[in-house]
Amino acid sequence: MNEKIMKILLDEAVVTPEQLAQAREEQRKSGSSLEAALEKLGIGESKIISILSEKFRVPAVNWATVHIDPEALEVVPEEKARKYLVFPLSIERMERRQGKITLAMVDPSDLATINEIAFMTSCSVKPMMASEPAILNAIRQYYKTEEAGGPGGATAQEGGWTKAEEKKPGGPVVVGGKSGASPAPPPLKGLDELHALAKDLIASVEYLEEREEIIPAGPENQADKWLTSTLTQALKRGAGTVHLDSHEKGLTARYWVDGILYNFGEAPAGLKKAVISALKQRGQITAPTDRIPYQGDLTLKLDSKEKVEFLVFIYPTFYGEKITLKLKHKAAHLPDVTQLGFEEGALKMFLKLLDVPDGLILITSPTGGGKTTTFYTVLQYLNKPHLNILTLENAITCSLPGINQSYLENPDAIREKAFQLMDYNPDMFGIGEILNGEGARTALDLSSETLVLATLAAPDTSAALLQFLSLVETPSQSSLGKGRGQEASRGGHTGASPMGDQREDVPGEGAHPGVLTLLALDSVNCITSQRLVRQICPTCKEELKPSFETLDLLIRIGLPEKETGTLSLYKGKGCADCNQTGYRGLTGLFEIMRITREIRALVLAEPLAGSLRKNLRDLKMMTLERSGLQKIKNGITSVEEVKRVLAL
Repeated sequence: MNEKIMKILLDEAVVTPEQLAQAREEQRKSGSSLEAALEKLGIGESKIISILSEKFRVPAVNWATVHIDPEALEVVPEEKARKYLVFPLSIERMERRQGKITLAMVDPSDLATINEIAFMTSCSVKPMMASEPAILNAIRQYYKTEEAGGPGGATAQEGGWTKAEEKKPGGPVVVGGKSGASPAPPPLKGLDELHALAKDLIASVEYLEEREEIIPAGPENQADKWLTSTLTQALKRGAGTVHLDSHEKGLTARYWVDGILYNFGEAPAGLKKAVISALKQRGQITAPTDRIPYQGDLTLKLDSKEKVEFLVFIYPTFYGEKITLKLKHKAAHLPDVTQLGFEEGALKMFLKLLDVPDGLILITSPTGGGKTTTFYTVLQYLNKPHLNILTLENAITCSLPGINQSYLENPDAIREKAFQLMDYNPDMFGIGEILNGEGARTALDLSSETLVLATLAAPDTSAALLQFLSLVETPSQSSLGKGRGQEASRGGHTGASPMGDQREDVPGEGAHPGVLTLLALDSVNCITSQRLVRQICPTCKEELKPSFETLDLLIRIGLPEKETGTLSLYKGKGCADCNQTGYRGLTGLFEIMRITREIRALVLAEPLAGSLRKNLRDLKMMTLERSGLQKIKNGITSVEEVKRVLAL
């Protein structure tokens, strides 16, 4: 029984300070539990549980009638149950919604434990109140499946588990000094008893040392602790993004882990505004975010070790503010360019094109596809002492020492700011994301003088190329003839813009609409497109026999029929290391398009993404589907994962 529980019992006058002192003295002398010592003083377990159940507003476990779900025991390992002093009672799986697990807990207000179990099981947690001795007895009884049918064991039967007590092995069981209060195994003998007591002692010590106490000392304090616990658990699990979503009944926390969004629980009732206020206060955010959208940087100190930097987005919704926190990565945590997921041949081509002194490289993917990580990884790969690299970014999510990164507040001002930076003679120029025609034309302009690396949101290389060409041809609201030629007189550049006098040759302004398209086709060195797929967990990886439907799908995306007989496929069974998902970590599927003479002719002949993509397959280009097939054959990911990500 921890100090917080004792404080509640004292506050509720269930126990007096004198009785507590007597119970602790008895505990010290006899070595019994505090609950047993209180029982001797006439303070029964049932009364304590009833008070705590009412205080925490959760129901108490009726061990005499509860049905233990064997699936719940499978998803919460015994070591976790002992560590956190919890016991899984039942689990409810839903086809289209998140499941729910019912959990007996000594402390239902322990949000750190609730978040841990929620992540591990991918279920929301419904806590129930139970005493520590009852939970430890249940753990000893129900997790000893290897002794099924023996004393203290559990017998697996169709439709559920039969409790040992139901077989009447030796009379009623005493839990916390009260006969028949809760089903538990009969007393153990000899070494078995010693081992069981040792495990209980270790679990209790770990519980008291490691759990984060949440003292209910007021809404502000509780809200701040919930926020700290939620973000800490997110970082422990490798979450890159945390969403705090307001709704009619409160606030829901969701984590983005390995490409999947998980629901990790609700803020305590009535604390939605307090949590949002705590976040703003700690981040020193003073903008009226309940009325207008907000984007900015946020630094939080979640523990005593270091501060954590986030990019924060706050948007007003019907039920309140939606908050999205994106973790800012550090250069040391970026993968090597060889670890991104490029296939061998595509990687060699890509690295060779990075050595070209000028031209444009477009890195594309849909939102959440990993293009920003690739952008920073490539910049870090090129980050050498003899190179002068400058960037313009709408949001700087990774600080790269040695690279001059600049924040672009207004995307429409990219041209003016970029040409100012060109006065510093960069060897390479990075554009965080091309968002409009002004950005596309600026990237095209700069690519005649230096190598330009830019990102663009697009589903594949074919769509990205046509989208970029469309943006280049889009009329500007400002005078497009200004800029590079006029800026040259300020910064020592004597040459005019590579588009120079052609700046007025924009569709709708009296010139042929294909001029800029032709220039763009000559300037783009290559386009990459990518998706993120989950990797099979190496701990629980197992081989499986492919079905006819699976083989048919693989043949359609490029598998030679002669290889179907020898093909080995794999999947993850699910284990504690991967939180029962079967996957651990992410890798990329990549396709790369180099603007060759054939592709240039295809674009000019039929500028439709579908037709272009079909012809690219005929050119044996490394497509996303072929990259996925290669990773399936190499046992890196599963057919189901590639099918999910590419919508095959």
